[in-house]
Amino acid sequence: MIVKNEEKFLPGCLESIRNLVDEIIIVDTGSTDNTIQIAQSFGAKVYQHPWENDFAKHRNQSLNYAIGDWILVLDADEVIPKKEIHKLRQAVEIPFGDAYRMTTRNYRWEPTEVGTQKAKGEYEEEKDYPYWVPSTKVRLFRKLPGVAFRGEVHELVEPWFHSRDLKIADLDVPVLHFGDVSKSRPRDRYLHAALQKTRGLSKNPKAFYELGVIQLKAEKYREALESAELALDLCQMGKNEGYEEASQLYALKGSALLKLGRYDDAAEAYKKSLEINPHQHEFANNLGVCHEYKGDFVTALSWYNKALDLQPDATLTRENIRRVKKKIRREKTLSVCMIVRDEEKNIRMAIESVKPFADEIVVVDTGSMDQTVEIARSLGAKVGHFQWCDDFSAARNASLDMATGDWIMWLDADDYVPPTEWPKLQEIKFLPLDQGFMFRLQNQGPSKEVLLQLRMFPNHPKIRFRYPVHEQVAPALRELGFPLRKVDINIVHTGYSSRKVIQEKKEKYLNLLQQRIKENPKDLMSRFHVGFIFHSTGRFREAAEQFEMILRNESFARTHSATYLNALTHLGRAYLQLDRPEDALQVLEKARGWPQVPGLVLVSLAEAYNKLGMPEKAVKVLGEFGGHSLLSNVPTNVEALRYAVEYQ
Repeated sequence: MIVKNEEKFLPGCLESIRNLVDEIIIVDTGSTDNTIQIAQSFGAKVYQHPWENDFAKHRNQSLNYAIGDWILVLDADEVIPKKEIHKLRQAVEIPFGDAYRMTTRNYRWEPTEVGTQKAKGEYEEEKDYPYWVPSTKVRLFRKLPGVAFRGEVHELVEPWFHSRDLKIADLDVPVLHFGDVSKSRPRDRYLHAALQKTRGLSKNPKAFYELGVIQLKAEKYREALESAELALDLCQMGKNEGYEEASQLYALKGSALLKLGRYDDAAEAYKKSLEINPHQHEFANNLGVCHEYKGDFVTALSWYNKALDLQPDATLTRENIRRVKKKIRREKTLSVCMIVRDEEKNIRMAIESVKPFADEIVVVDTGSMDQTVEIARSLGAKVGHFQWCDDFSAARNASLDMATGDWIMWLDADDYVPPTEWPKLQEIKFLPLDQGFMFRLQNQGPSKEVLLQLRMFPNHPKIRFRYPVHEQVAPALRELGFPLRKVDINIVHTGYSSRKVIQEKKEKYLNLLQQRIKENPKDLMSRFHVGFIFHSTGRFREAAEQFEMILRNESFARTHSATYLNALTHLGRAYLQLDRPEDALQVLEKARGWPQVPGLVLVSLAEAYNKLGMPEKAVKVLGEFGGHSLLSNVPTNVEALRYAVEYQ
């Protein structure tokens, strides 16, 4: 084995083979954790060599130290299943080959890669993992004189055996590989080595293919796409140097495009893979995925059926067929509801971005003088009209009255849903109708701010929007006892295109909110939004006055806990700007005691401590930052917040 900082995985690996092998050879390339101590506790012989960006070289170092007649090669994040150990022993005692190919089960959380299999729980060790992707290579072989690995990244011993006409047989024992499903597992070393290999072999498509595979696993999808395209260019130039057929290159390209939400382009890549290798059922299956994700469920089903014809026992394809049939039946439906006025420049993009998952699109127009209504109708939206009365909630509720879906999702005309989110929204509507979902709203433009916003909820007669400005539906869900759940779904808001537009909108909302408070001085929710606008426009004294009035009402803390916490946080921020660090410290420490405190509280506390000459306490507070959310239901510049942590 070659290892580096593998204390998390190594015990499981060594435990799986300790009763099989006669010696354990480990080449450590620079561990700074407990890897070496763990290895030695299992009786391993540990040899230390500095990392040289060459996996084959380090493999061969381990071979040089071995004295056994047979070699078994494993990585630290791999195990041999207990029930198959006897087969390995038999293959050595009664050999039927000089080397044995073994299939690695590379476990995955999602079935998005070519060749993905559904885990059936055949082995106790795999029970928590839903999918795996097979890869096959020689793992067990005779230690013959001169035997050596080749390849700087995906090192192989097969070429050495092939060049000597030695027999390579297949051994029906899987290697279970868990490292790829561990989010904490670093890939920098693999990426660096693969990049080094492409520099040394700049005309070899295999090097770029291997780099692309690693980039895809590391979620560097644009880089993976570039590597796949470079490899394809080299193949087409005739510089393939005996490399495998281009179908895998097109499949890699398709997988990267699929992850980027470019479903039409991904489908074209998979079609080329299928043209080259028409018997590969995974290519047909992934074509189905492309069509399913973009909302063309009937075409998706036809591709899934074709994949099943090619491979009748493809369990993953059967699961895909079951899922897409449920979508075709529309067992639960989603209405996307919008209120608009003079949005002819934006509404087409907004509506087109929800068609792949929406069962109904409701557009309520509040007095457009342009082509907004005509465009909405031409795109299949159900259009209604509402007489504007300076009340956003009233207009939103008019759109709810027109909706017939089981779920409601609200959208503004200057919002759009990126294609990467379409499959998530196709699936989420099948969840129980007793909850609301908080999406991540990304402001596009100079503000760069992000917030969590309640965007999807059941179509229920008691769920209505409240408040004329900064309308909210969350209070209605809370009264029904419906939880609000954060989900990994993103929406982009394009309305803040310039700082001038942002300022104009804030002043417009400020005027409406101040009129609301004048009519109803006890409306603390509107008062919070007034304070927040003052704060975001640099009027910190006025902001502090509004937040102070809110904090005097303890009952508001019980009925509107999230808003109360935000008032505490931004009052502390205002005090810091007004050079009142003692007052800031008092309210921010109070905020710190709340559950699910946002990271902004800790950064602000650190700033207060630093201003008061207590850097040790600032460091201690910032030590808690890693476990706290960067987002809340008020706009936050996440990058600025991260920078503030380093600065403080």
